[in-house]
Parts: sequence; C-alpha cells; structure tokens
Amino acid sequence: MTIQRLRAAIRPDQLARSGLRGPLGAVFTGPWVDRPTLWGVAEVYLPLSRLWAAALAADGAAAAVSDFIAAVPLPEDVGPANRRHIAGILRRIERSYAAWAAADAEWREAFFGRARRTSLALAQIERRRIRAAQALAMQRFRLVWLYLRYTVPAVKFDVATPAETDALYGGVLDRPWSLFAPPKTMPIVTESRRMTTETGVDYWLRFPSPSPRIGGEAWARVHEQEGMGDAPTFIFGNGIGVEFDQIDYSIDDIVALTREGIRVIEVEAPWHGRRRKPGHYSGEPFLARAPVGAIDLLSAQAQEFAVLIDWARGCGSRHVGIGGASMGALSSLMVASHGGHWPDRCRPDLVALITFTHKLSRLPFDSALARRTGLTEALTEAGWTPERLARFRDLTDPGDALSVPGGSIVAVLGAEDEVTPIAGVREQVEAWGVPAENLYLHKGGHFSTPMGIVRDRGPLERIVALLSGT
Repeated sequence: MTIQRLRAAIRPDQLARSGLRGPLGAVFTGPWVDRPTLWGVAEVYLPLSRLWAAALAADGAAAAVSDFIAAVPLPEDVGPANRRHIAGILRRIERSYAAWAAADAEWREAFFGRARRTSLALAQIERRRIRAAQALAMQRFRLVWLYLRYTVPAVKFDVATPAETDALYGGVLDRPWSLFAPPKTMPIVTESRRMTTETGVDYWLRFPSPSPRIGGEAWARVHEQEGMGDAPTFIFGNGIGVEFDQIDYSIDDIVALTREGIRVIEVEAPWHGRRRKPGHYSGEPFLARAPVGAIDLLSAQAQEFAVLIDWARGCGSRHVGIGGASMGALSSLMVASHGGHWPDRCRPDLVALITFTHKLSRLPFDSALARRTGLTEALTEAGWTPERLARFRDLTDPGDALSVPGGSIVAVLGAEDEVTPIAGVREQVEAWGVPAENLYLHKGGHFSTPMGIVRDRGPLERIVALLSGT
C-alpha cells in the first residue's frame, strides 16, 4: 500500500464521528482493545516514531546516514546497501519536511500576518497545513523495514540521575507550589484570525511560555460559537504523544461542547506538535528525561493553564474548567493541587480528569507502558528506586487536599487501566470529596475508556451542567 493510500485510509475523524457511535462502536471501545493497543503503541508506534525523529534530525549532509544511525541508535555495522536505502528515505523525508515547513509558513502568515484573508481562504490554507503535517507524520511507515530488521528502542533515554535531579529541584521541595506558580506578569496572548467551521469559529492563541525550562511559544486552539462572549470555557489537555493540531482530528465530543454554549480550548502540550523538540517525537522527553522530564512538563503546563484561565476570564468567562486525558489530567491535577497559592483569577472552577493516577511517582515501577518502553529499566540503571523517586513526589503527585471542591471535580476511571493503574485512585477521589454523580467507572482500560466517552456522554453532560451552573 502506498503512503498516499494509507493516509487516505486512516481517518480517525470519520471513525469517531460514525463507527464509534454506531452499533459497532462497542467493538472498538471495549476493554479488549487495550492490551493490543498498548502493545501496538509501545512495540510498534513508538519505535517507528524514534526512527522518524532521528530521520528528521538528519540534515541531508554527507554524514546524514551516520548521524541517523547514531541518533536512533542502530547498530554501527549497517551494511552499504542498507545505507544507500536509508539515504534515499532520508531524502524523501527531507522533502516532506520542506513541504510541511512551507505550508506552516503560509499558515502563520495567513492567520497571524498583516494581509487579510477570507474565511474560505483561511480554511483552504488550514487544510493544506493539515495535509502536509499528516503526510510528514506518515513518513514513519517508510521506515518499517528498518524496524523489522533491527532492534529499535521505543525511547532514546537520557535519564537524569538522582544527583542531577536534586541539583535542579532539591531547592523547591520545601515549597513545591512555587514551581507551579503563575507568572507575576501575564504574557501577551496573541489571537489569530478566525476561521468559520461546522461548529462555529476556530482560532489560535500563542504566547511565550512562562516556564524557563521549556521556553518558546505555547499554543492552543479555540473552538466557539459566534458571539459567545462571556460563555463558560473548558480547557482540555492532551495525552502523551497526542497531537491535536497536527492531524485532521480533534477530540470530537469535547469540541461538540461548543454546541452546548461552552468555549473549548485544546492545549498543545510542551514538546508536542509544533512544540516538538528537535531530535525527538512528540512527548518523548517526558519519558526520556524522567523524572526531570515529567516535572518540567507538568510545571510548565500548569503555568500555561494559568495563563489561559486568566485569558478566558478576560474574555468574560465567569466559569472556567480545565481537564484532560492521561498526561493532560495529571497537569490539571497539579493545578488543582497548588492552585490554593494562586490568584483567584487564575484558579479553575472545575477539573475534569480522564484515566489518571494520583501517584505519578509510582508509575515508572507500576505502569505497563513504563515496563514495555524500557523506562523502568532505564531508571533503575540510573540509580533510581521507588524510595528515591518518592522524595520528589510533591512535584509530580497531587496532594490530599485540592483547591477545587470535590463537587466540582469530574473523574473518569478505567477499571482495567494498566498504564495509570487504578489501585488506590478511587479511594483518593473519594477522599477529595468527589460525589458519586461525578465519578464514572468504565469497564475498560487506559485507551478504551476515553474512547468510551463517545458512547457514554454522561461525563460531558456533567461538565456542561457544572460549568453552566445548572
């Protein structure tokens, strides 16, 4: 199958909008999909992504093949014939990257530049950007033969040692809230031009990240109806490796909240999408630099949530909620944990959590994904133990008391979740005071549970009710 046909065949937006809601939806959202999905992510998709990231880092120079082999890394004894084949693939990927860069430059000029465009022209330019981004992402499949021939790591680890982590973060352990604090002076949030969509209008926000460890620009996509003004706002964070704004797909049912009068903001997490770190695939540094990577991302995203909450209040929103799935839920939890030290204007009124843990410090030793990707082994080799990781748990784990009342927390758990294991989570949720009507326990695991929201709309209806005050 050609890259073009494969790309045309894989349309997750069509799957979500049709199949998942129909009679066959139960087949794709049942708990039996979780273990095959976990295997596919850890054993196939991430290794292919590692090859892809190394290919993008090759600059096309004479040494590009050798640089690529070292960056994956692959064995040094790759033969001449295979090297020639690699060189050809690197040239194709380089052309795909150049096409994406051109489309992205056109998009930035159209949406943020001086020249004005019609909404139709903006939609066409957006479509070209998405197609170019998808084409670039699909270049992973040109590298399947390397994946089949060699042992390819899922993650290129550069784990911070306990001493390195202590040097970076030991000084804030007695005041962990300071690491997550909103900036004293809010950065200027720039809005793009608006594009008409099926649900209303879409536009983008960008601003300098308040995190000195992350830097660069933070990005978010806004979905709203025309003239929403002081409507409630819901800010949603992605899971690790998910790229809302780089594929022709967003969390369709989350975006559908706009039909209920909610402004929806989809956040692009640090190291994801257009914020991808060179030489890495989206989200890889979160795992590769553990535990520092997790602390860096969670603290940065918490600060960026604060900026977006403040922006939404400035638009007139009296009620602002935050939430996410997996990593996005963890970031939201850290906001709820440390928000008591924040100005009222930056605090969320609601937190919605999908497939999460209250003990991120335990995941390297408890999570099936950690074991499959080699994270557990990499941390052990760097000198980490559960006890040593526990020293930094106030920087990765939420506290027993949250700044958001239990009645304003919506929690969705998967009974068979092996990625963020459910053990102890339900008891912690109850300790936070979350009422029974706000707690949803699905039969599935880490992957099927979020997809199940397409069929069981109870959590979304509860979010609407709480944000709307009904």
